[in-house]
Amino acid sequence: MLAVLVVALSRAGMVDAQQHIRAIAYGVAAGGILLAIVFSLWIAARVSRPIEQLARAAREVAAGNWNVHVPEHGHDEVSVLARSFNHMTGQLTSQRERLIQSERVAAWRELARRLAHELKNPLFPLQLTIENLTRARQLPKPSSTRSLKRAQTRSAPKSPISRPSSAASATSAKCPSRSLSASMLRT
Repeated sequence: MLAVLVVALSRAGMVDAQQHIRAIAYGVAAGGILLAIVFSLWIAARVSRPIEQLARAAREVAAGNWNVHVPEHGHDEVSVLARSFNHMTGQLTSQRERLIQSERVAAWRELARRLAHELKNPLFPLQLTIENLTRARQLPKPSSTRSLKRAQTRSAPKSPISRPSSAASATSAKCPSRSLSASMLRT
């Protein structure tokens, strides 16, 4: 019986050792799992934070704020994307400034075109009238009177809108009346 008892005693130590080893293994496994979870959260935060910054900056650009700058860290794909985003916003800003400048130039050109048109329109009938008067002066007397009357009818304002301004300019400049005689042309 003694031999059986010794075997039973040695087996109890082995069971205690196995339980102790098992407890240590469970503790190491739990610690490893916790460490893996913390490490994966750190990696996820490190990757997702720059992407969240890019998404926030893209929303600001969509809202009209083109002066957004995303921080660039490292040489990974997300940093390359951040550099490209910053380059794109810089180009958008410079293109917007060029567009504003070209719109200003176009507005000034349109103003100059309209001003030239407004100046040229009243001068053309005056030029025709002067040419007709010059030709009428060179013709013999009876035909010059007819030419003068034709020039007077051509130079008379056609629309009621232009009459008040013509009358106002004639009185303000103290111009002679419209009825010119042939004797006035000879001098």
